[in-house]
Amino acid sequence: MSKMLKKVSVALSLVVSAGAMAQEQAGMYYTQPSTVPIDEYLEQISNAEEVEEGLRRGRIFAFWNDCKPLGLAVQINPHNEDLYVSVHNAIESRLRSARLKNDEEAWGFLRVNINTFNRLFSIEFGLYKNFFDEELNQMGSAETWDTGSFGHYSSDLLILSLVSRHIDDFLNTYLRVNEDTCVP
Repeated sequence: MSKMLKKVSVALSLVVSAGAMAQEQAGMYYTQPSTVPIDEYLEQISNAEEVEEGLRRGRIFAFWNDCKPLGLAVQINPHNEDLYVSVHNAIESRLRSARLKNDEEAWGFLRVNINTFNRLFSIEFGLYKNFFDEELNQMGSAETWDTGSFGHYSSDLLILSLVSRHIDDFLNTYLRVNEDTCVP
């Protein structure tokens, strides 16, 4: 059994065990269904190569765009001009250095939404790709990838640090998927 399949099997076993213990503690009855062991079941429905290939294809669909330029949309809620300028400039600089920023020729856009409330924050990144619907003869966009983080808001530096990490992860994956079409 591959490493990935073993990890999935162990994780599912832990979830089932935790659920059974919680039910027992709550005075609920738990009966083990009569099924094949999880590792045998996973081997029946898939093998590790198929799982890995599916994940690879998902990344390719989410990120591939023939290395066409992207637009950028940044929103801070509630609006904080200093944080907005810092985040926008940091991301735009990284996109420009990767030769991916060009609003006039943008084929999609990277959306960054930052929310702060009291001392909490959330950061959301999303890649939107443009699609053409031949049936309706209309252009539209759809989010094909997203990531984010949340936590306790102590300073703008924390948010900038996390934004930097997210843009690094995005660019690494985006450039890897599009490497054959991205010219240095």
